[in-house]
Amino acid sequence: MEKAVTLPNFLITGAAKSGTTSLYCYLRQHPDIFMPDLKEPHFFRFYNMPDDAFEKEIFPNSSDEYVRDFEYYQRLFTKCLPDYKAVGEASSAYLFYHERTIPNIKKFLPDWQKTKIIIILRNPVEASFSHYLMYKIRGSESLSFEQAMEHEHERFEKGFDSLTHFRRFYYSAQVKAYLENFQNTKVFLYDDLQNNQLGLIQDMYAFLEVDSTFIPDTEIKYNATGTPKSMFLHNFLTRPNFLKKVARPVISMVSGDEKIFQMIEVVKRKNLNASKPVISEHTLARLTECYREDILRLQGLINRDLSHWLINKCQN
Repeated sequence: MEKAVTLPNFLITGAAKSGTTSLYCYLRQHPDIFMPDLKEPHFFRFYNMPDDAFEKEIFPNSSDEYVRDFEYYQRLFTKCLPDYKAVGEASSAYLFYHERTIPNIKKFLPDWQKTKIIIILRNPVEASFSHYLMYKIRGSESLSFEQAMEHEHERFEKGFDSLTHFRRFYYSAQVKAYLENFQNTKVFLYDDLQNNQLGLIQDMYAFLEVDSTFIPDTEIKYNATGTPKSMFLHNFLTRPNFLKKVARPVISMVSGDEKIFQMIEVVKRKNLNASKPVISEHTLARLTECYREDILRLQGLINRDLSHWLINKCQN
């Protein structure tokens, strides 16, 4: 008789550039939490999506990097033992693409009403600039930050969603959609991850109903933003390639998948230049004003004071 596969009872749904990679790494260290080796399956966003729907002009291999098939998605959880109390995954675009994601969660998770939703949010000005830098470093973004702002609507109309760095960080409607559909939704702030890392993580453990006194290794900062010294090394570490595909199973048997993740992050961090790009004061003020109304709506939704997001100050 074929063994039933355990499916997630919690999801980290975003937001992008808000510390979801760090959360994934800290949560999966807990002995009572299982998360698959693939950090961002994006299944509930990409289920059954045809090849021609992917932005191949920007990402030639994008249709191969995400999970579109339910059987493949189930295979991500075949290593999950019955002893695990919390089973989850982290796909940072689930928040922005909530209109497609939420119906698919309800379609494929039998106990979706009990599913715990974790959302972490970053100052939208910081998040949009970090998102822009990520695509600039990848070589997918050819415009300046200010030019990208001007072309946002045009890009969205043409279907280049990945290069829309601004609209995805209007959080209030996205968060409201999850609050209305899932009673077990908790919103955290990136500020707390920066200022009280252990406190936030242990609060998350408590939300997932596992031992909240567990202390993870938080020495490594994951997915740090900056300009690489070597683009060749950066691309090798961050993009799929044959050598990584062959080497990973061997290293995994010797050291485990967590060690692989940590090794990659250490090398990526050492490859970053010390100086970081900055937003001009004029652009910072303009963007802050653009997000003002949405920030005020959001703070009412989540019952958190977000007035510090309305100050013209940005940290990469």
